[in-house]
Amino acid sequence: MIFNLGREGQEIRKLITITDIRGGEKLARDVVNNRNQLLVPRDTILSPRIMERLIQAGIDSVLIYDEEYGSTNQADVS
Repeated sequence: MIFNLGREGQEIRKLITITDIRGGEKLARDVVNNRNQLLVPRDTILSPRIMERLIQAGIDSVLIYDEEYGSTNQADVS
């Protein structure tokens, strides 16, 4: 399931479930657990390894940049 959340500044963001991730998407917001511990920082490019970590942590959706409109600052954490 994908929800377009519109603009924040110049960037288009959308909420996407983990099962809809294809890999290569860029996080638009830090992913934290229920204790507010950082799991994956904003601007990370999602990989299969990171997606598995998110699933194991019980994360079911993340906020990503809508690549249709482009974004800046790519960081790869894997």
